[in-house]
Amino acid sequence: MRLSVFSMQERLDFISEIGRRLPEDFIRNSIIAAGVTILLAQAFICVLPLFYGIRDLHQDYLMGLAIRHGENPYQNVKELWDRYFNSQYRGSLDHISPHTPVMAFIFVPLSYLPLWFVSLIWYLLSVFSVWIGVGIALRLTNQSLNLRPIIISLFAISLAGRHELMMGQVNSFIFLLMVLCYRFIEEGKSVYAGICLGITLTLKFFGWPILFFLIMHKNYRVVVVSLLVPLFAYSTLLFYDNGDLIQSYFEDVVIDVDQYYAGSMGDLSLMSMLVKMQTRHQIERVRGYHFKVALPGKNLVPVEPSLRWQSRIFGFAIIVFMLVIVIQHNFATGFHRALILSCLSSPISWTHYLVPLLFSLTVLFPTINDRKTLLTFCSLSIPLFLNAEVYAVNLYGWISSIETHGLAPGWVVAGALIPTFCLIGAACLLIISEKEILSRNES
Repeated sequence: MRLSVFSMQERLDFISEIGRRLPEDFIRNSIIAAGVTILLAQAFICVLPLFYGIRDLHQDYLMGLAIRHGENPYQNVKELWDRYFNSQYRGSLDHISPHTPVMAFIFVPLSYLPLWFVSLIWYLLSVFSVWIGVGIALRLTNQSLNLRPIIISLFAISLAGRHELMMGQVNSFIFLLMVLCYRFIEEGKSVYAGICLGITLTLKFFGWPILFFLIMHKNYRVVVVSLLVPLFAYSTLLFYDNGDLIQSYFEDVVIDVDQYYAGSMGDLSLMSMLVKMQTRHQIERVRGYHFKVALPGKNLVPVEPSLRWQSRIFGFAIIVFMLVIVIQHNFATGFHRALILSCLSSPISWTHYLVPLLFSLTVLFPTINDRKTLLTFCSLSIPLFLNAEVYAVNLYGWISSIETHGLAPGWVVAGALIPTFCLIGAACLLIISEKEILSRNES
């Protein structure tokens, strides 16, 4: 029996025809089904003891326990785990937690509850925050709320979304706070906007480029209120323990928060770019054609203080420069540019730190009508889905065929920085495509 042979063009035509015949509802329902499946699976996983040590949530829980027992929460996380739990520690945090004292105090009452229950509640609150935030963002641009299920599903499918919900981080709440901050500014409710931004600055040192941007646009009332919120929070803590906790935080964490992770290939921060480019990364074969970065001390890379400070100054200069050059531009696009830079402004910035960009993506989606706006949208989307570190490392391992370990060349590190470069490009493209975005929003 002789088989028919199709040309390449005939095969492409066949695939295109299948694509045209697929109903829109089928694609939409498939994405929603995949998203719901991932959300349900992660809800189940987050309550399993096997994954307690993998989630960032456990360090906040341990800090809450330490405060409750009259101890300093800024101790080695592994040692705290061994002190309060009988089970084996499966995490990789063999150092003090970099989280703020406010986060530690939030978990003091939560530490009376079982860890599995706190994990589940935190997970559900994170999903709820994204749901509410997406709805408000859609309303801001007069889009249909029918888009919300598919946006939530894409968030759950994305690398940033999966990491955020698995780790039990606070970026989902920050996303909601950023949406509310922008909405309140548009409505002229400066106090409420300042409270939202202030809570963000208090929970996590996120959003200082937005603060700088608001100063340049003379939104002084929002700025003052946003600064009063962390001042009030830390004053309350000062009254509680005579400043011992705050002193420990600033001496042990703030100064050296990036001492272990600044050289990590997965760190996207502009504040650590110089460190990352100068760190010698060892690559080792795990199995088959799967490779990973072999770092000493469970993914910890001690870095010289002088190099860290040089890198911080370098990143700070880039962020401030990109804010200053567009001081006279439109507030809407400027806010989202400052939001992008906020995601890159932390001393450490992992993929799940990009979750607040879901706001910018939701707002920008209806403005896509030419190559510039499409390129802007894609530049923002890629970092949320792309694990550049894994691809760059495995590509190097495959090309070099290393058996045990080898030092990664510069192009591997540059490849891992693709998400960072994409976000810088998106911030620049917002300047270039500003007119098209505003005209589309008006229509």
